[in-house]
Amino acid sequence: MAAPIHDPEGQVCGAIDVSTSAEDANPERLAVMAHIAFVIDAVLSHQRAADLAKQNLAAKDRLLAEVSHELRTPLSVILGWTQVLKKGAVDELSTQALEIVERNALKQAQFIEDLLDVSRCLAGQFRLELSPIALGPLIKQAVDSLHPSAEAKQQTLGLELEDTELTVMGDARRLDQVVSNLVGNAIKYTPEGGRIDVKLERVGSDAIVSVRDNGIGISPAFLPHMFDYFQRAPRAAVGRDAGLGLGLSIVLEIVKLHHGVIEAHSDGEGRGTTMRVRLPLLAGN
Repeated sequence: MAAPIHDPEGQVCGAIDVSTSAEDANPERLAVMAHIAFVIDAVLSHQRAADLAKQNLAAKDRLLAEVSHELRTPLSVILGWTQVLKKGAVDELSTQALEIVERNALKQAQFIEDLLDVSRCLAGQFRLELSPIALGPLIKQAVDSLHPSAEAKQQTLGLELEDTELTVMGDARRLDQVVSNLVGNAIKYTPEGGRIDVKLERVGSDAIVSVRDNGIGISPAFLPHMFDYFQRAPRAAVGRDAGLGLGLSIVLEIVKLHHGVIEAHSDGEGRGTTMRVRLPLLAGN
């Protein structure tokens, strides 16, 4: 008889052979050997738990540091420009200050909303308000709202709706969040003068929403982690607008709650990215 021993990852890495010869086989000896194997396995299990707790603590520290930094930055800008306004700035400077305050307040509000969404996801409390949704008008509205951002970078933002009547059972606000996030990311990670194409099509009994850009692309090493919490492209690629790295993880949860699938594809750095969402159509659609 052999008693298994597990490594710190929980995999069986060996065993203690407690078999004996006929003359040595007795209940007391077998019990001792089995107990030794149990103690060794318990020690390794304790070490495994300690290592995991240490990793979780380190991840928590990194998370708190990252969130604190991202929330503090727009708050510092808001407070700084508030002081300028209190000192009685001239009209032109007042207008500039108000625009900066508004932009950073909206950024901070989005950070907080993302954190709340993640909290809901982790607690299993992410709820949808479902109704039949025509995807064509929803996608067009989301894309139209982002045209100014694309125009500011002299980008071409194209939209192709093969069938505007494709309908899914979904939450309109959350589906808008999915499309807006994917198109917004494409604008963010595509250089000036680039192109983003948004397309809606039917494939069998599914609706496919794809967002394709010719931006910075994704390295093969980063691609498997695209939808992990707090994963972001290098800050150098987007300046100060890298965000918390929560958008795609929230998008993934929303798509899954709609019984859909989301995939990311890129041929590598500098070769653009395609994000594709597959959603089941309503019966008879």
